[in-house]
Amino acid sequence: MKSSGMKSSDAAKVLAVLDAGGTVAANGRPDPITAAEEIAEILSLGDVGLSITGARIVGRGGSASADIFFSDKSSIAFERLRDVGKPSALMIEVAAATGATPKINGPQALRVIALLRALAEHETAFDGDEIAREWGSSFLQAAHVVDVDMSDQRQRWGAFASLAIDPVERRTLGEFPSVAAGSRVLRHVDGTRLVRTGWFRAHVRLEESIGSTELANRMQRVGWSRRGDTGRIKATRPDFPGELVWTFYLVPAGWEQGLEPEGQVNE
Repeated sequence: MKSSGMKSSDAAKVLAVLDAGGTVAANGRPDPITAAEEIAEILSLGDVGLSITGARIVGRGGSASADIFFSDKSSIAFERLRDVGKPSALMIEVAAATGATPKINGPQALRVIALLRALAEHETAFDGDEIAREWGSSFLQAAHVVDVDMSDQRQRWGAFASLAIDPVERRTLGEFPSVAAGSRVLRHVDGTRLVRTGWFRAHVRLEESIGSTELANRMQRVGWSRRGDTGRIKATRPDFPGELVWTFYLVPAGWEQGLEPEGQVNE
């Protein structure tokens, strides 16, 4: 007889759709009532006179949060759904919340995850990329736009000189309702926007504490970029000695509509 050749990962997938009686559900997804009863059995809730009344999953994949609700109005909250799949963590949380002391193995913990998907109400949370896009969109919508031909030295110098302001202070003094509203964004003739990195970071930090490198990485994921490692771009004074150097994010034309960038800003 030929070997089935089933790998351990394949076996785990099969275990994830087995019901309590050892059979596979017709569509691999039991109805909510059956799911609640099976989770209660795995968690030994009958020993403490409890049943499961519902569940909630917020987000996507293993990083989603999960809540399990019990008949005595108590609940367990898991910051990440993947933690439910860790037997030791699941047993500790169940004991702390309900007093039940189940003995749960790996396949059973994975089964609880599968059952929660059938039982739970699902809510879609914003993921990191969606949040980054919202940061960028809200800034660009509120900031004042300065049109400039970056290849024209005189225009470039004048535009850079107009950025010698402090939108954070302007907001603090009540001149503008937000950092973004007190900021200026340069727009090159090809539609590329230049956003000063420090201003944008101040805008974001009103909502979330985040480091410069992490912010740059997140914005790069959604289509923004920086020249080199720092985003430094220089303007030289046309008539007298002098130069200004600011650091910018480059935002392609049509970014809000998801269009592909065309061309680039000159040094």
